[in-house]
Amino acid sequence: DAGGLAIIGTERHESRRVDRQLRGRAGRQGDPGSSVFYVSFEDQLMRLFATDRVMKMLDTLGLKEGEMIESSRVTRAIENAQKRVEENNVGIRKRLLEYDDVMNKQRTYIYNRRHHALLGERIGIDIANMMWDVIENFVNNTYPAGYQDLAMDLFRTLTIEAPFTEDEFRNMSKEDAIEKIHAAANEAFDRKRDRIIEVAMPVVTDCV
Repeated sequence: DAGGLAIIGTERHESRRVDRQLRGRAGRQGDPGSSVFYVSFEDQLMRLFATDRVMKMLDTLGLKEGEMIESSRVTRAIENAQKRVEENNVGIRKRLLEYDDVMNKQRTYIYNRRHHALLGERIGIDIANMMWDVIENFVNNTYPAGYQDLAMDLFRTLTIEAPFTEDEFRNMSKEDAIEKIHAAANEAFDRKRDRIIEVAMPVVTDCV
């Protein structure tokens, strides 16, 4: 008896799950139905992943253009192609999750700093830690023969001069260089802070 839903697919999806869902529509809960898929070797899935063995098999059979093929080999080739696409998609999603994890850590770090700044908490500690990280990075990248680059980085980023000469830099350890630069940076920061307070306090007082 005729009846039920007939599913006719004009290509195979990259995901086997989608194909199974379509087949499932044809026979839900024991209802009659049928499904058939027509695939062309010009479909994107086949063009990307059709194996040379399948193409050689078609040449051996001497099939004419447009002639229909029913072969378990072709079916297996399609399923293998779908598996390869799915594996590739899994790898893509895994990398996206890794990138999102890095972005989430960065967001958490930035929002913590923002929270501290808005509430006035740990500002001095955060600034000191950031200066230390910047200075440590400068010294690690220039020690021991990059004094000129170090001096330029310090002036451009922290607006301070190197607290030692080039010869002193060559003969001291990284740790000593970092300590001296950090001390100089803290002194410069304190001077700037005091200057800002001196200039801004009368304005704040007048506003209050």
